Amino acid sequence: MNLEKEPQAVNMDDLKKMIGYPPMAKEAGIEGKVVVRVLIDKYGHYVKHITLKEAHPILNNAVASKIDQLRMTPGIQGGRPIKVWVTLPFDFKLLN
Repeated sequence: MNLEKEPQAVNMDDLKKMIGYPPMAKEAGIEGKVVVRVLIDKYGHYVKHITLKEAHPILNNAVASKIDQLRMTPGIQGGRPIKVWVTLPFDFKLLN
C-alpha cells in the first residue's frame, strides 16, 4: 500500500533508551538484531506487534517488553489517518 505520508516515530530515542542493552546480554557478549512489525492505529498508537527476526531471547524480550510504548505520527492515505503496519529494526551491538 502506498501511503501519502508514512508514519514517523515520535519517541524512538526514548524507546531505545527504555529498552537499553540488557545487562545479562552485555555481560555474556550477546549481540543481535530484532526486527518487529508494529500495527499503529490512526492516532499513531501501538496496537500490536509481531517479531519478524529474532535474536537471543534476552534481546527479543527487551524489545517486546517496551515496544508498546512506541508513539508515531499516523500514516496518511486519501488525506485521512489510517491504521498501518511499520517494520522497525533494533540493533544490539557491543562497543569494543
